[in-house]
Amino acid sequence: MVNAVKLLLLSGTPLLWGYVWHRAMWSYHLYGVSLGLLSAVFYLYWCGVGYLAARWIRSPLPALVIGNVFGALILVLNLYQALVLERYLSNDVGTWSQLFYLPALRLAVVLQDVLMLFVQTTRHTWLTFTLSFLLMLAVYYAGFKKGQRDRSKKENPFVS
Repeated sequence: MVNAVKLLLLSGTPLLWGYVWHRAMWSYHLYGVSLGLLSAVFYLYWCGVGYLAARWIRSPLPALVIGNVFGALILVLNLYQALVLERYLSNDVGTWSQLFYLPALRLAVVLQDVLMLFVQTTRHTWLTFTLSFLLMLAVYYAGFKKGQRDRSKKENPFVS
C-alpha cells in the first residue's frame, strides 16, 4: 500500500516538470535543440519511474494504471477541452492540464511530423497530447520491464 502511494505521487511529477520547464522556457528563452535534450532527460526520468514501479509493484497492470493515472485523467481533460469545447479553458485547469505533457511534447511533435508524411492531416493539439501519453506509457512500460528483469535476476542469480 505504501509503495502504491509512492508510485501515485511520482505519477504526478510530470506536472512539476512541466511547470519548471515552462518557467525555464520563458526565463531563458529555450527552444529547438535544448528542448529536445530536456525532453530526452524527461523520458529517461519517466523510464526510471517505471523501473522503480517494478520494485514496488510486481504485477504490470496495476503498476501501469497507478503510474499513469494522472496522465490518463489529464489526457481525458485535454481531449474534452479540444474536441468538445473546441478551446482550452483560460483558467488554471486549462493551463495545468497542458503543462502536464509539456516535457513530453517535443518527441511527440517529431513523431506527429513523421506520421504526417503518410497521412494527409493538419496538426491537432489533441493528437499531440495523445501521442505524448502513448509515448510516456511506452517508456514507462519499458522501464518497468527492465526493472522486472533486474529484480528476477537478483532473486534468481543462476537463471539466465
